[in-house]
Amino acid sequence: MESPSYFGEVDIDGHSGDLTVRLRAEGGKVLFSKVLRPGRVGQ
Repeated sequence: MESPSYFGEVDIDGHSGDLTVRLRAEGGKVLFSKVLRPGRVGQ
């Protein structure tokens, strides 16, 4: 039995600085997505 394959993808928006991380299944379907926005530590 073959286990499923997953891969990660990272995108940085050059204008806003937002960093988007995605976990995708082998066929390209997004399983999880998280947007991290730039800011100061502790705020």
